[in-house]
Amino acid sequence: MKMQYSKTDIEELERISGADPSAAYELGLRYYAGIYVKQDLRKAFALFRSAANAGNVGAMYLRGKCHGEGQGIWKDPERAVKWYMRAAIHGHRQAMYDLAESYMHGEGVGKNSEEAMKWYRKAAESGYGPACYKMGELCFHDDKEEALQWFSKGGELNDDLSAYSAGMIYYSKGDYENAVKFLKISAEQDNSDAYLRLSEMYLSGIGVAKNEEKAKELFERANRNVYELL
Repeated sequence: MKMQYSKTDIEELERISGADPSAAYELGLRYYAGIYVKQDLRKAFALFRSAANAGNVGAMYLRGKCHGEGQGIWKDPERAVKWYMRAAIHGHRQAMYDLAESYMHGEGVGKNSEEAMKWYRKAAESGYGPACYKMGELCFHDDKEEALQWFSKGGELNDDLSAYSAGMIYYSKGDYENAVKFLKISAEQDNSDAYLRLSEMYLSGIGVAKNEEKAKELFERANRNVYELL
C-alpha cells in the first residue's frame, strides 16, 4: 500500500530515505514539485537515482524524466530512454508512453515507428488515456472504427482529447447519445471545443432537450477559456 505523507512527515522521510527506497521516492517527489519544501531539482534527482537503483519503479521513470528534460542533472536523452525502458518493463504506463515518444521522434534512440506503435499500444492497453488518444490518431487514416474504439477507451479514462474525438466521430455518425456522453466528459476536463459543440447541440436541440440558457452558459465557458489564453 502506498504511504501518504504530510508536511509534518518531511523530517521522518529525511531520516529513513537512505534505507527505504519508497521514502526516498516520496521525498524526491516533494523536492521535485516543491511540496512542503523549497523546490530542489538536484536533490530530487539524487533521491530518484537512489530509489531507482534500489528498484523503485516510479523513481526509475522520474530518473528518466530528469535526464530527458535536464532537470537536476545534465540532459541526456539516451539515459532517459534507458530508464523509461526499465520502468516500462515493470509496467509503468507513463514510461511506456514516453518510451514510445522517444522511438517515434528518434530522441535518445534510433527512430523506429514499429517500436513506437508497440509501446503506445502497451500504454493504451494498460489504461493510459493519452496513449489511447495517440493510438486513435495513428489508426484514424486506415481504420476509423479502430480509432473510435481507442478514442472511446481514452474518453472513458477521462482523457479530454480522446473524449472530444470520440464525441465528434459519434456526432458525424448521427449517434447523438454517445456524442453527448463523450463531449460532456471532455467538457468536464475544461475542453473549450467540447463546450462549443455542446452549446450548439443545446441551442438546436440535437441529442439533448433544447435549452438556450444552457447553450449560452457553455458558450460563455468556451469564451472565458479563450480570453484566459490571451
